[in-house]
Amino acid sequence: RIEARREGHLRMSEHSLWEFLKSVLPNGHYSRIESPDTAPGHPDVTYQIARASGVIELKDAQYPNRIPPFKGIEDGLHLSQLGWIKQNLVFGGRVWIVARVGIRIYWIPGENAPRFNGCERLERLSSWVLTGTKLTNVDVQVIRKMLEGTYTNGNDD
Repeated sequence: RIEARREGHLRMSEHSLWEFLKSVLPNGHYSRIESPDTAPGHPDVTYQIARASGVIELKDAQYPNRIPPFKGIEDGLHLSQLGWIKQNLVFGGRVWIVARVGIRIYWIPGENAPRFNGCERLERLSSWVLTGTKLTNVDVQVIRKMLEGTYTNGNDD
């Protein structure tokens, strides 16, 4: 029963992260999926935008001041999630891990999933980091390009 409460708490904070993201994501079709019993490891959100489709795994640090913020499979990426992400990438899928730690939101490519748990400096794994709730036009453009698969870490036009 304690585990169920902890899981419920994590889902609640991931829910607030999703509510924020919905307001900044580009126009498209997004489906929030929370089905650990029927689809173990499946990411939280699927998306289809004008030029691309993919998935987003949401993570919200339960202890944002702890280093590392996501210690292991209990509060970070679970083994089933790591396996799902790996298989999806093998077949050309587009996966993002969007992790909130305090006021920062890290956009981490799925290729970095194996290094996520236990990482002390998530910015080293990230393509983009948002701070606070005020986004610039550049932030919005970069998020769109990341979801499309056309962002090249500041090296694009």
